[in-house]
Amino acid sequence: MRVEEEILGYMKVLYRVDNPLFSFNKIKEEGKLLQMMPRYLLWFLKFLKTVRKINELKEPIEIFMSKIVKNESLRDIVIQHFFCGTPSFFALSYFYLYADYIYQGGVGIFSQRLTEKIIELGGEIHTNKGISKIIASKNTVIDEEGNSYEYDAMIWATDLKTFYKILDTSELSDSALKKVEDEKKRILSAHGAESVLTVYLGVDEPVETFRKISTGYLFYTPLKSGLGEINRSKLKQITENYENAPKEEIIRWLEEFIKYNTYEISIPALRDESMAPKDKAGLIVSLLMDYELVRKVSNDGWYNEFKELTESLIIKSLKETIYPFIDEKIVFKFNSTPLTLERMYESSEGSIVGWSFENRIPVSSGIFSMKSAVETQINNIYKAGKWAYAPDGVPTAIITGKLAADEVK
Repeated sequence: MRVEEEILGYMKVLYRVDNPLFSFNKIKEEGKLLQMMPRYLLWFLKFLKTVRKINELKEPIEIFMSKIVKNESLRDIVIQHFFCGTPSFFALSYFYLYADYIYQGGVGIFSQRLTEKIIELGGEIHTNKGISKIIASKNTVIDEEGNSYEYDAMIWATDLKTFYKILDTSELSDSALKKVEDEKKRILSAHGAESVLTVYLGVDEPVETFRKISTGYLFYTPLKSGLGEINRSKLKQITENYENAPKEEIIRWLEEFIKYNTYEISIPALRDESMAPKDKAGLIVSLLMDYELVRKVSNDGWYNEFKELTESLIIKSLKETIYPFIDEKIVFKFNSTPLTLERMYESSEGSIVGWSFENRIPVSSGIFSMKSAVETQINNIYKAGKWAYAPDGVPTAIITGKLAADEVK
C-alpha cells in the first residue's frame, strides 16, 4: 500500500489537470507565461522525480512484487490480472487510471463521436474495406475489392505485422529498402502480449441486485490461493509439448486455471442504465488467455468444445461465489477468444495491448521517445495506436495518434 500510494502521487504529476503542460498554449496566449514560471519550475522538478521513478520501476511486476510481498498467494492475486512481464510502474499505475473510466453509452460511443467529427470536418470514412496492398513508391493503398486510394501522407493505426506483410517495397531506393527490411524483420519476429477470453451474459435480473454486490467495474478473485504455477510452468509445459499432452490433461489444467483466476467484470448498466433493458443487466466477464494454447486447440479440432467448456466453467465459478443466482437468470450468452480478436480485428496473436513484455519489444518504449515512436522508415507514412509504442494503453494510443497527426500537419 505504501508503494501504491507513492505511485499514485507520481500519476497525479503526469495526468492531473494541474500539470501545466495541459494549459501551456492557453497561458502563452493570455501572456501569463512569466508569472506562471515558478509553477512550471515546481512542476518540472516533480516531473524529473517521476521520470526517475518510472525508470527505476521498469522491471517486470512479478520480480518487483516478489521483493516486497513474501506471501505467494497474495502476490499472485495482485499480479495475475496483469500481462506477463508488465513493467512495474505501468502495472501499479493502472489502479489510478481505471478509476476514471466512463462508459456513458458504451465504449462504442467513442468511435461514433469520432466518426461524426471527421465527417463534420469534410473527411470520408470507408468501412468494410480491408487494405490488401500498400505501394509506398506510388503513395497508394489498394483495398480487397481492387479500389485504390492515393495519399499525401498516411497514418497506419492498426496491426504493424499486417502493414509489413502487405507493403510493396518495389521501386524504393536501395538505402530506403534496407531500412524498411530491417524494421520489417524486427516487427515480424516480435510477439503480441497475452490475449483475453471474454464471456458475455444477458441476465434477467435488475441492475440493483448487482449494485448491492459491487460497482460497475471490478476485479474479482474467487479464491485466495492464486494461480501460482498454473499460469506459469504448467502452461508452458502444455504449450511447448502440446502434441504429447493428452486432451484430458489440458481440460484438467483449464479447470484449475479458471477456478483460481482473477475475473475482470464489467456491468455497463451500473454506469449507464440505457445499456440494458429495464429490470435486466448485461455482464462482460474477462480473463487473460494464452493465444498459442487456443491456436493449438483450434488446429487440433476441438475449438468449439473448448469455448463451451470455458464458458460453462466461468459461469459455474460465478454461481458458486459472487452471483449464486446467475445460472437460472441467463437469457443469452456468447464468448470470444484470442482467435476471435485476431479474426475480427486482424490483431496479431489476438493481442489487446500490443507487444509482449516478455520478449524484445520492436518499437520505442522510453518516456522521451514517444514522439519518434510514430515514425516509420518511409518519410510520409506514420504509425499510431497500440502497436506503435510500449507499454500501451488508451492514453498512449491517443497520444501517438495526436503526435502522428502533428507530424502530418
